[in-house]
Amino acid sequence: MTNSLLNIIVQRLFHQNLKCGRLISSDGITTRNFSIDSLDGIFKGVTIDAELSRRNVLSLGNTMSTAKNLDDYQFKICLEIPSIPDSDPIKLQLQKFRIAIIASFAILISKIVSPNAEDELQKWNSFAAILLRKTSEFVINLNNNKSTIVNYDNSHLSETFDFFKVPLGKMEKALANVYY
Repeated sequence: MTNSLLNIIVQRLFHQNLKCGRLISSDGITTRNFSIDSLDGIFKGVTIDAELSRRNVLSLGNTMSTAKNLDDYQFKICLEIPSIPDSDPIKLQLQKFRIAIIASFAILISKIVSPNAEDELQKWNSFAAILLRKTSEFVINLNNNKSTIVNYDNSHLSETFDFFKVPLGKMEKALANVYY
């Protein structure tokens, strides 16, 4: 358990003060290549020729679009978190989404270079779409509906967090150790 993806991400985020930054340097949509930069200690980067790869891996277009949107939310969340007091449950929820997004990129890198990339990316896309939708809903409602967000229920995201190797219960314990 000491080298789990969750523990590595928590270690880097909270104990080594990982700086805010984008994970994608070339989106493969407006550029020829799709590039995910390495995140020191968490995952190595990858660059693929998106134009060429989309011919063989039909799911790649959806993957790149979803990844780009997840990266946008990860960056927005990272910039927002320092302004929220540690005692605010909203901060804890935002950290859960950020951890899950970073984990999703670690998983994506292994899937994108897999010999069975089409099937692997279809699975990634389905869980990443759930993560994106729930992250988006939470962030958009952050300014509108604080009362419903304070008691936000993650249980419907349990399977998604498991797929990205950051189980909800373990994530909550790791975050409790950081904040309490």
